[in-house]
Amino acid sequence: MSTSVPIQPHTAPGVMLTMARLCDAIQVAHDVSPRRRAEVVSSFRSFEKAARQPLATLSASPVELRKLLKDVTPAMMGLSAGRWRNVLSDIQFALGWAGLSRIPARYTEKLSPQWATLISGIALMGDRYKLGHFGRYCGRAGIVPADVTAPVMDRFLNDLLLYSLIQEPERRHRDAVMAWNRCVGLYPAWPQLRLAVPDNRSTYSLPWSTFPPSLKSDIDAWLRHLSGVDLFAELEFDPLRETSLATRTKQIHLWVSALVLQREDPAALQSLADVVTSERMAKGLRFFWDRAGSKASLHAAQIAGVVRSIARHWVKLGQPELDRLKAMARKITPRATGMTTKNKNRLRPLYDLRTQQRLLTLPNRIRAEVTRIGVPTRALAQQMQTAVAIAVQLVAPIRLGNLVRLKIGTHLLRGRNGSLTLVLAEDEVKNGMPYESELPENVVALIDLYLSCYRPLLGDEGATWLFPGRDPGKPKSHAGLRQQIQDCIRKRCGLAFHPHLFRHTMAKIMLEHNPGAYGLVQRGLGHKTLATTMQYYSGMETRAALQHYDALILKLQEEELPVSGSGRRRGSKA
Repeated sequence: MSTSVPIQPHTAPGVMLTMARLCDAIQVAHDVSPRRRAEVVSSFRSFEKAARQPLATLSASPVELRKLLKDVTPAMMGLSAGRWRNVLSDIQFALGWAGLSRIPARYTEKLSPQWATLISGIALMGDRYKLGHFGRYCGRAGIVPADVTAPVMDRFLNDLLLYSLIQEPERRHRDAVMAWNRCVGLYPAWPQLRLAVPDNRSTYSLPWSTFPPSLKSDIDAWLRHLSGVDLFAELEFDPLRETSLATRTKQIHLWVSALVLQREDPAALQSLADVVTSERMAKGLRFFWDRAGSKASLHAAQIAGVVRSIARHWVKLGQPELDRLKAMARKITPRATGMTTKNKNRLRPLYDLRTQQRLLTLPNRIRAEVTRIGVPTRALAQQMQTAVAIAVQLVAPIRLGNLVRLKIGTHLLRGRNGSLTLVLAEDEVKNGMPYESELPENVVALIDLYLSCYRPLLGDEGATWLFPGRDPGKPKSHAGLRQQIQDCIRKRCGLAFHPHLFRHTMAKIMLEHNPGAYGLVQRGLGHKTLATTMQYYSGMETRAALQHYDALILKLQEEELPVSGSGRRRGSKA
């Protein structure tokens, strides 16, 4: 790294300040001690190595750095947790020195006396934490607690968004506002100013009260029809399950909301017949097109499919009108290319065999750590619960909805020899294909240990859920188990890995070791047709095939060939 003239705190508009220039400037900064300069430069070099990108290609913009650091863990960067904290702290210091960060670090800058006195009186440690950044922010600006106003909190949000490395800045701001308001009600000494709580939800569904009652009644009748509640009604389809009905409810709600947001008068939407005309189809699809960044999206295509289904089977439009709806839907439907680019990128680290091994051995490593500690606690029980969930997904990658609802004695059936077989009936799976898998002995042993020593600590005594929830009689929520799995794999394996990726991982490993075995993948994943398997995973074995080809090319390149016209090999004696 070269030493150059120090940068000014604010660079010229349009000129990207790189991490390399910032590092160069720190090295010759006269207002930073030599020892501190050395620490910061060392952290920049560690960051460059961990990010696997030259500092000269990385923007020093907090916004861009925050994107780069999203979902990153020390394990992903190949650093210890302590070293990674130091690296981020030093980068934050450098950004603040250059005037690029306006949010003080929590651990390196103390609260001002007035803020320290106020925050130390908060009983809930969570609220102390949530107001810590805000207190330091105000203290640096010379704002005492009594001078806090709504515009001050708005500026805090703006600087979180533009001048900090803090992930989820909107949530951090909202947490601070809610903690502030709680303190207003709990502590008389707290400034008696209530702040407006921001609504950060991304949904655009309008309240049902926005629409005529007749529309809601027609939608309810349509949903009842889909449910097959009338045993004697002639249906051309299999009745929808509860989860599918919930999805249809959400989709039609989004559709009618989109029409109103496109300036349709709600009073004109009296029935489903009014919301599936070709004119309104064009308006609604324009909304989803614009929302997706002027491109086709699977979300828009799925909603368009629901609208077309209503038009055909419920409203019973004529064929010319249905053809127009179909033509419009085709324009916003992305080409079927199988697995998404995002999921392909998340699977790519598994081509490193050491990373793959860390994932495959994770349940056993958690078991060893937990049992080594000794006496089971609720916290250890949750770790063991996560290990069981991951272990099951590695050998029988079922969908998360089925995983959270596994019941002992219903879905996990014990054999005479102590074996466990995972069984899902046809009415419990997405595509109506029954699923059955005998679990390996090591997974059975892990489940048995969990059931006997750890699951009782998670409550709901007498219930048969493998993963009991907080509420008696109910299983753990989808979101709760998903988050447990994701957090564990991110922390211990350095992977951004959601539960559905276990299904893709199974296909990847099987096709790598047995190219062309799509039939095995189809059965392992419970796909209804081989075409579905081919659509998603065709080409996944390409990497293994090319590695085999590369080895063959290398072998051919190293072979000695006869000298032209002599019939003798090189190096042979005459």
